[in-house]
Amino acid sequence: MLKRMIACLLAFSLFGCCALAEQGVTAADDFYAFANAALIESHPPVESTDTSVGALEVEGWSYINQAMIKISNDEEAHLRALICDPSSAQELPTEQILATASRLMQDHTARNAQGVQPILGYIDRIAAATSVDALMLECAHIYAETGVPIFFMLSASGDTETEEYTPKLTDAMLNMYEMLGDSYEAHRDEYKTLLTQIYALLGFDQNEAALHAENAMTCDELIYQAESYNGDDITELSEADSLLPALRLTDCYSILGLDGVTSIHPDSVYSSLYAIGTLATNEHLAMLQSSAMLAFFEMIGPYLSDEATLLQALFLSPANDEQPTHVPCIATGMNADDLYELLSTMLAIEISDNYSERYVSAETIDEIKAEMENVFNWYRAQIDARPWMSEATKAKALKKLDNCLVFVGHSSVSPYHDAEADNLVDFVLSGKKARLAYETAMVTDPEFHRVAWPVDMKSDIVNAGYSPYTNTIRICAGILQEPFYGADATQNAGGILFVLAHECAHAFDPKGCQYDAFGRHTNDWDTADIAAYTALTDQVVGFYDRFPYEGDQVRDANITLQEDTADLAAMQYTMSVLSTDDEKRTALLTFAHCWYAAHSEAYYNKMGLNSHAFSRTRINAAVSSVEDFYRIYNVNEGDAMYVAPEDRPNIWR
Repeated sequence: MLKRMIACLLAFSLFGCCALAEQGVTAADDFYAFANAALIESHPPVESTDTSVGALEVEGWSYINQAMIKISNDEEAHLRALICDPSSAQELPTEQILATASRLMQDHTARNAQGVQPILGYIDRIAAATSVDALMLECAHIYAETGVPIFFMLSASGDTETEEYTPKLTDAMLNMYEMLGDSYEAHRDEYKTLLTQIYALLGFDQNEAALHAENAMTCDELIYQAESYNGDDITELSEADSLLPALRLTDCYSILGLDGVTSIHPDSVYSSLYAIGTLATNEHLAMLQSSAMLAFFEMIGPYLSDEATLLQALFLSPANDEQPTHVPCIATGMNADDLYELLSTMLAIEISDNYSERYVSAETIDEIKAEMENVFNWYRAQIDARPWMSEATKAKALKKLDNCLVFVGHSSVSPYHDAEADNLVDFVLSGKKARLAYETAMVTDPEFHRVAWPVDMKSDIVNAGYSPYTNTIRICAGILQEPFYGADATQNAGGILFVLAHECAHAFDPKGCQYDAFGRHTNDWDTADIAAYTALTDQVVGFYDRFPYEGDQVRDANITLQEDTADLAAMQYTMSVLSTDDEKRTALLTFAHCWYAAHSEAYYNKMGLNSHAFSRTRINAAVSSVEDFYRIYNVNEGDAMYVAPEDRPNIWR
């Protein structure tokens, strides 16, 4: 693999940086600057707090960014090859899905011939409802069958224990007010004309289409007037003075095949179905029907005919100078660039898992899991040696390690599209339905929740994570490359081994320690142990607050406490697995390279990226917490990097 081919280049860069640094700043002055001299020269930190996020994304986290560029380039080249020749797919589950999607999208003759026919059955079912109750039930059934959340402008918040939910209005189905602002009234007739075209495409005559357009716009206007964008309760919605519980939450669950479920997270899409049921009286039926039809069309329009594709694009771009006159249409065939853009968005999960299948071998997975077991054993020894932990608390902590699940590469239960689908609409709906089933199981099945990955944690990203809610560690495929992981075991110690130990430490950080071995919030450590632990974490806060801050704000290390405690433990582990000072020196330099960030601390805090300490603080604090650093770099009292032994946090020392 590429990561093994460039290991020698990384080694050269590590010690090349060191040679350059020795001409100026020393490790005793500022290890961050010392270790990253070459990176600072090639990617100097952004000093202005006015710099755009784009600059951070392009130049920040220099080495991580290089790894992500490699991932992106590899995925793009592979996907483009499949687009040009779907028959070239290998015998990988996700490969077949990518090839199927490419083939279906290129089958443009069938798409135009079908027009909107594939969705008319759903439109007819919505139109046939004779009451709000009936409409809500039908929408719930369609949602369960297709995964398309028709009334996504609604949500609910409340108490999962009592199932007492308060309906809320969130974004309206059309964001026309937000996009057009004060010019909405001037464009209202144009917008109605566009919506009329959409309803005509769905089979309604001109008068019916115009009526549906007016109904849909009136519905959105009422929602806007109810201050939907700031989530106010819907008590201001026109004529909805009394809220009818037309569809109980348990009814929605039953439709989804979840009989007996009593608790769902209030922010989930399931609770929004209950909010719909409490929205309106039958006086609002026509408006809600028109909106429901339009919502379904919006989700599926890009996969229908030329006309549907263009109308859907216009629908999402209200009249202005940049209104599209043409969009790439699947129906008439798309060039490789257009197909790549669409496929890379629609098949994000399959593409990221495909990357893992191609680049993360079974041997690599076994190696990482073996290293993770070494990490667990180290923590077992540390827990046993903690004088501030009672025997009861130690037993709970050890049980947590024994039951911690580790996943490497990608999830084995991802919500994929159906490679056997014989038309594009069915293919798209199969993915939506798979995601619905996946998210339902994540919420309702504790065992599934423990083995599944969050759908927003793609496997090709440069990341790893620990979840206290499931007591699981997930190591994404994207991080298993240089500079974190390669052929050199010593560099790996400062890269991936540090990451593994960091994630494990989260099981016992100020948040993680409140959850048991199976992710239940028990908060059952002995009271005296909690007090002792809190005193130790207070030391961590004081330790991090001592590092200079270059912005005009006051640093509050309480914000980064969880990540800071994990970093300190991980650095202790990293040093423990190496024997010689040369090995430890290499690991320290690798660690500093991995977490270099090319932006100022003031900018970092302004952008809200401070769940971890700023790059300079993160690097300098971690290395200055271990005795090896002082010996290797001859750091003494009076040096800027020196911290007296009694002031170094000792949670895991």
